[in-house]
Amino acid sequence: MLVLSRRAEQQILFPHLGIRINVLQVKGQLVKLGVDAPRSIHVVRQELADADTQAELERPSDRQLDHQLRNELNLLHLKIQALQVRIERGESVQLDAALEQLLAKYSELDHSLQSSTPANGSHDPERPIRLLVVEDSPNERQLMAYLLASHGFDVQVATDGLVAIDALRQADKLPDFVLMDIEMPGADGLETLLTLRTDNRLKHLKVFAVTGLARDPQNEPLSHSWDGWFRKPLDVPSLVSRLDAEFKGTPQPAHA
Repeated sequence: MLVLSRRAEQQILFPHLGIRINVLQVKGQLVKLGVDAPRSIHVVRQELADADTQAELERPSDRQLDHQLRNELNLLHLKIQALQVRIERGESVQLDAALEQLLAKYSELDHSLQSSTPANGSHDPERPIRLLVVEDSPNERQLMAYLLASHGFDVQVATDGLVAIDALRQADKLPDFVLMDIEMPGADGLETLLTLRTDNRLKHLKVFAVTGLARDPQNEPLSHSWDGWFRKPLDVPSLVSRLDAEFKGTPQPAHA
């Protein structure tokens, strides 16, 4: 059972997921949260750390979360960030119930993994960056759209690759970036990318993969492949920073 003490600067750690939830600020019934979720490093409770666990903490883990687990983590991570946006905007939030649900799910995933294994963009508000989010999961699609819109982006969505291709071919104005999941029904991410790269009007679009899968360059187009690769659970601030930098013409190294 998790007990949340809502005091500033306290933390809740999920060691086998590598997730740290920080209580940043308490104001009345509102709590501002920060989430630190490294992709591959285990985080252990400080009071339980010993020489063995410290060595494990310092050694990068080569184990990778499977696709389903990454999707579940990504959904929870997006929900936490959406909750934080609502809190910062002063919206009425049933905080205790929301935190109880989120933390219970984090705890469930953390226990499952333990048992099975030994900044806002600064682009011109008069010309918002246009995004097309291609994601078949309704919850992830809606939360990604909400969070990216809260950073000032003009966000459109598509439920799969076929819908995305059709929308792009009919669009008067193309998006600046396409954010695309890989495993989708209809046309998956790679099939959709191949179609885009052979279309004279769409072949120069910047397309970022947002997926729980590891990147395999051997299964990608040789001439013009993905312009970026972001693993789930998605680090939204890093994605926002990358989009803003690319839009300004100062590209950053691709994520993996």
